[in-house]
Amino acid sequence: MHSKIEKIVKHCSTCREHKYDRHPTKLQIQETPIPQSPGEIVHIDIYSTEKKLILTAIDKFSKYAQVKIIQSKAIEHIKDPIRELMIAFGIPKLVVIDNEKSLNSATISSLLKDHMSIDVYTIPPYSSTSNGQVERFHSTLSEIMRCLKATCLGITFEELLFKSLQEYNSSIHSTTKNKPIALFFGNRIFTCPQQLEKQRLDNTSQLKKKQDLDRSYHNKKRSEIKDYSPGEVIYVKINKRLGSKLTPKYKKEVVSENNRTTIKTVSGRTVHKGLIKN
Repeated sequence: MHSKIEKIVKHCSTCREHKYDRHPTKLQIQETPIPQSPGEIVHIDIYSTEKKLILTAIDKFSKYAQVKIIQSKAIEHIKDPIRELMIAFGIPKLVVIDNEKSLNSATISSLLKDHMSIDVYTIPPYSSTSNGQVERFHSTLSEIMRCLKATCLGITFEELLFKSLQEYNSSIHSTTKNKPIALFFGNRIFTCPQQLEKQRLDNTSQLKKKQDLDRSYHNKKRSEIKDYSPGEVIYVKINKRLGSKLTPKYKKEVVSENNRTTIKTVSGRTVHKGLIKN
């Protein structure tokens, strides 16, 4: 009887859409590409603090970061700052962005892909861990700004931001064990090519080692990523900021295409597998 009830509930559309998932799946963290040199992979995002908007960019290889204060998230206010940031990083091979609407606009996509020949990877909705590089930078930058604000009385926001950025870029990073600015530009202008090459290889190895350690630690209690078949019915978690407490918790969708960490639905959505109900 118990198994029969469980089977009925599991296939009940109303139950699947409206009931909480008491044991949500935490998927294993997957490997991500390891850059081989500075400026190869850059993560960008929009950071908000003190009622100000800041376009941020961080180089995955060196952890070197740059920022631009922007007036709004509107396309006309981010287009030129994005171009300037990309030039500052030496035109990356790949840019990683989240689902911010303006960053994914046709205008910005054309700027990056067509005019600057940059590949773009867009993170699936509600999957912030995928853009952990820039999220951790935001956390560190906020911490530095809080400390400096307490000691530098009367400082303007712009001065505080760029002083904090300078402090970040000139401090030893916990992952690379080096200063971001030193790795990005080379330790010294007179450093010999052999030393620079050794530094590059050592840093690539350090990034891989850190990624492997993080995955080994965090994946201990996480589930392997499941594959879904085209035509399979799934229930996708609805953003809790949308609707009220009486709004359905999940939405019924049908799988169109299965990828490594995401699926595409018949309705055209790209969904991270971590948002699919068990």
